[in-house]
Amino acid sequence: MKAHIGVDKDSGLIHSVATTGANVHDVTMAAELLHGEEKVVYGDAGYQALQKREEMAGQDVECRIAMRPGQRRRLRRQDSEEGTTKNCRFLARKNMLAWAIPFQN
Repeated sequence: MKAHIGVDKDSGLIHSVATTGANVHDVTMAAELLHGEEKVVYGDAGYQALQKREEMAGQDVECRIAMRPGQRRRLRRQDSEEGTTKNCRFLARKNMLAWAIPFQN
């Protein structure tokens, strides 16, 4: 069983929750997690191609989705050394950690 949650990035408050079996892809639940007033949506690699889905058509939402692990490995080593990859990961973590706030003790 999986729990899918929609969390406000600024306040850390949960605004939507959906549960599914483990065999359901994350991206299929994305539309149910949105409340309609989002300007930017953050997600892990399970939400790849979210902006291409039929239920997202007509919505003016910027999707910032993490790379799949295989894509990260293909990044050139020199990009990593220059800090490009490190900076991207830091910014992604900073925004992705909003989902963790409700689960802190």
